[in-house]
Amino acid sequence: WVETLHFTQEAALELVRGTIQRSRSKSPTPSSIFKTADRTAAKLADAGITDAEGVRRAMQGDEQASSTARKVLFRLGLRRNPTGPEEQMAAKWLGEWQLTPEEILAACDETVKATNPSFAYLDKIIESSRQNDGSFDAVKELLETLGNYQKPNREQRTWYAARMQEGFQPETLRLAAAQRAKRGGSFEGLEKMVTQWKELGLTRLADAEAFVSRNEALLEEFSAI
Repeated sequence: WVETLHFTQEAALELVRGTIQRSRSKSPTPSSIFKTADRTAAKLADAGITDAEGVRRAMQGDEQASSTARKVLFRLGLRRNPTGPEEQMAAKWLGEWQLTPEEILAACDETVKATNPSFAYLDKIIESSRQNDGSFDAVKELLETLGNYQKPNREQRTWYAARMQEGFQPETLRLAAAQRAKRGGSFEGLEKMVTQWKELGLTRLADAEAFVSRNEALLEEFSAI
């Protein structure tokens, strides 16, 4: 791991420690621990994670996914340990889709209509809810306008939903993102700008466009002076 995969010694120790903590065996053997850790090491190295802190976060994320998968199985009435694909699906919900364990477990209640509830059925329910919400794609577009190509997190989606409740039009927020991008785009900067626009009553696109046009005209006059 150290010489070929370029892990630091501290990262290698974290890898073993995390593997032992995740082991379901009451008395794990060194051979089984190192065999499991070796597979994990290869995956982490492919992802470019070779430092101790990165390994620790990855192992904690895997443990959370495993724990969530076990809770989902229990909620679905399935008394067994989760399979690898089921843990990967839980990791997707937690990581890529930025859901909390509580939100995932709440979605389990929607599986009552299924004769044989499963992770695949739950995945479709969660995906449908995510698409119908619309906030993920909307925030993704705002982030891309700002030059940020990361996936929207839960806090950003909650912020967007709150702005919709305040009466902002989606086009107004896109205009704000475009204006913020001219000054060095950041989501925090966008939040401040939108707060200012809210105080000025600029929730409708027409009002916001008029405000932006007036400011640009004043800027040209100031530059001339």
